[in-house]
Amino acid sequence: LLFFSPEDTTFTFFMSWLAMIFWTLDMGASVNTGRRLPDGSVDMDRHRILVAYLKTWFVVDLLVVVPDWTMTLLEIAGSGGGGSNMARMTRMLRAFRAIRALRLLRLAKLKKLVVYVYDAIDSEVMFLVVQLVQLIFIILFLNHYVACIWYGLGAIGQSLGTTEE
Repeated sequence: LLFFSPEDTTFTFFMSWLAMIFWTLDMGASVNTGRRLPDGSVDMDRHRILVAYLKTWFVVDLLVVVPDWTMTLLEIAGSGGGGSNMARMTRMLRAFRAIRALRLLRLAKLKKLVVYVYDAIDSEVMFLVVQLVQLIFIILFLNHYVACIWYGLGAIGQSLGTTEE
């Protein structure tokens, strides 16, 4: 969506806040959720859970949540000002909007879900179907980003006046 520069609507505003609050609360839930040990038992000791979380997902969560909150608070602070400060703030927010792409780091958490699904499958045929569906989604994901890159290159070329007619 970075290349399309869509207008903010009530829906996008609501979904942005909902996602930001969800991932912020998820950080707290990650500390209060037991973890499965290699022997199959569940560790419920909060101190060990906290240490494991700090060693694994905490940095990724911070890289995602902190820029979201920072950009949101800057947008709120910039919306009350006027004049050249507002113009400078708007330019800065557009430049740093790409930081929000770090949200994709959250997809790494899906690996746990995929492993859980693989462990639950008993049939070889069903295992192959799940792998096929996973490959189809990977191809769709890559096609989407290749199309976005081509669109972006075309938009940049058109704004620079380098397109041929």
